[in-house]
Amino acid sequence: MKVANLKHRQKVIWLTIAYALVLGSVLYSGFHERFPGSVMLWNCFPPTLSFILIATALGKSRRRIAVGFGLSTAVVALLFFGFWLFTPLDMDPHSSTTTVAFIYAPLLSIALGTIVSGLTWLASRSPGRVTTVIVAVQPNPKYETSNNH
Repeated sequence: MKVANLKHRQKVIWLTIAYALVLGSVLYSGFHERFPGSVMLWNCFPPTLSFILIATALGKSRRRIAVGFGLSTAVVALLFFGFWLFTPLDMDPHSSTTTVAFIYAPLLSIALGTIVSGLTWLASRSPGRVTTVIVAVQPNPKYETSNNH
């Protein structure tokens, strides 16, 4: 029992570290661009939602769905941060275009997370059908024709 508790605690610690890194990147860009507090809270919403979903799903059967949502939202948040950090999108570093991009980033993040978690749910619902399709495509050596006449 103690080993399982230790493994659960380690997963929560790694999850918290990942959440802090993603949230730090979101907040750094927000503070640098001097976004209003509402925009910064809006950008913190998808990573926080992902953290809550994954933390509550640890050790449960729906863990894959939550992880799919969480990874998708984290990837989108980090991609927007990377684009913001490494590409000069405009001449004015505090333009309204940057604000608009960070307003739509959480929407894209939540949409992608929902799609990935839905696909994960569909894949977990029908494991027998997937293996049947894979087996049906494989050639059967019993019915192979030989060209040795």
